[in-house]
Amino acid sequence: MPVILLSDALWWLIIVVLFILVLQAQKNSQTRQKWQRIFAKPLTTVCAVFFFFYAFVASLDSIHFKTNTNNNQSHANVISVVDLLLSNLTQTKQLSYSSPLASELHSKMTIKNDGIAKRENLPLKKADEQTAINFSLSILWGIIIGLMITALLLIPIHIGTKKWDWQTRKHAYYTLGFLICANAILLSLSEYVHIFGTDKIGNDVFYDAIKGIRTAMLLGTLTTLVLLPLALLSGISAGFYGGIIDDIIQYIYTTLNSVPGVLLIASSVLLLQGFIDRNPEWFAQQIIRSDTRLVLLCMVLGLTSWTGLCRLLRAETLKLKSLEYVDASRALGVSSFDILKKHILPNVTHIVLIVIVLDFSGLILAEAVLSYIGVGVDPTMPSWGNMINSARFEISKEPVVWWPLVATFLLMFTLVLITNLFADRVRQVFDPRQ
Repeated sequence: MPVILLSDALWWLIIVVLFILVLQAQKNSQTRQKWQRIFAKPLTTVCAVFFFFYAFVASLDSIHFKTNTNNNQSHANVISVVDLLLSNLTQTKQLSYSSPLASELHSKMTIKNDGIAKRENLPLKKADEQTAINFSLSILWGIIIGLMITALLLIPIHIGTKKWDWQTRKHAYYTLGFLICANAILLSLSEYVHIFGTDKIGNDVFYDAIKGIRTAMLLGTLTTLVLLPLALLSGISAGFYGGIIDDIIQYIYTTLNSVPGVLLIASSVLLLQGFIDRNPEWFAQQIIRSDTRLVLLCMVLGLTSWTGLCRLLRAETLKLKSLEYVDASRALGVSSFDILKKHILPNVTHIVLIVIVLDFSGLILAEAVLSYIGVGVDPTMPSWGNMINSARFEISKEPVVWWPLVATFLLMFTLVLITNLFADRVRQVFDPRQ
C-alpha cells in the first residue's frame, strides 16, 4: 500500500515545477542558448550528471509504501524503493563495529571456550561467504550489469542522434555509464562484504550514507521553495513601490539579520519540537514525526534565509525602474503589474538563479551543523549531520573508528563540490558583468 508523506509530496511537486520551467525555457531562444553555453563545458556536464544521480536517488527514496497489512498504524512498516533495492544491506546485522571490507569485528570481544575466557575478533556473519572467487565474480557481474543497463539507456539515444550531437554529449554519456557501472559493482560486492563497514549497533554505514542523500536534497530544495517566493515578492515590491512598503520590508529583514542565524534557527526548531511533543496523537508513527520535523526545519531555514536574496532583488529593482524603457511604459499607460511581469521580473531572473544555486550547498552544510549541535533533523532520520554527530565520539575510540566520518565526507564533499562548480559556471554565463 503506498504511503504519501508530506516531504514526498513537496519533493514531487518541485520536480513537476522544474519540468514545467524547463519546457518554458526551451521556448526562449536566448535562455536556450545560455544553457547550451553552460553545458558546452565538459566539467559542467559531468557535475550535472552527478547532481541528477543524487536527485534520482532522492526520488526513489521519496516513494514510500507499507510492507504489511497491519491495521495498527503505529506499528506499520513503511519503507521506500531505496530500502527495497538495498535490502541486502539491512538483512545482515553485525554485533558492533567492523571496518570496510573486513571479515571480522573491529574490536575484540570476550568469549568462553571450554570455560576459558578469551578476547578475540569474532568473524562477521557474512565471513563464511567471503572468498576471492566471490569478490571477483561480484565485480565482474557488476561490470556486466552496469554495461548492459548503460547500453539499454544510451544505444536508442545514439541511434536517433546525429554524430555531432554524440560528440557534444559524450561526456554526459561516459559519466552516466561510469556511475551505473560503479553502483552495480558496489551492490554486487555488498552481497559479501560491508563496503564502508558497520556502526556501533552493527548497521551498514554505506546504507546510512545513501539514505542521507534524500535528507540533504530535500533540505536544499524545500528550503528554496520557501525562501524564493518571500524573497521575490518582498525584494521586487520594496524596490519598485518604495515608500512605506520599502520601509516595512527593510525593517523586517534588518531585524532578522540582526539576530544570529544559528540562534534564531535553534530557538525556532526547539519551539516546533515542543509543539510536536505536546501533540503526540497527531504523529502516531515515528516516520511521520521525523518527516514533519524535516519539513518544519526546511520552513525555518527558508524563513531565516530569504533576506540576502531580498536585498539583492531590491537593489536591482531600484536600478531597473529608473531606466528609460520603464519610464516609457509608464508614459504609455502600462499598468504596474505588466511592468513587473514584462520588464522587472525577467531582468532579475539571473540573480535569482545564481543565488539559489550558490546557496544550495550552503543549506546542505547547514543541516550538518544543526544536527551536530542537536537542533537539526530527527535523530532517528538518516542524515549526514546525524552521522557526523555520532562520528565525533567514535574518532576518540581506540582503535579509531574512522569509516562513518569518511563515508559521510565523501558523499557530502562530492555533492557540495559539483554544486559549487556548476554554480560557478551558471554565474559566468548568466551574470551580465562577466
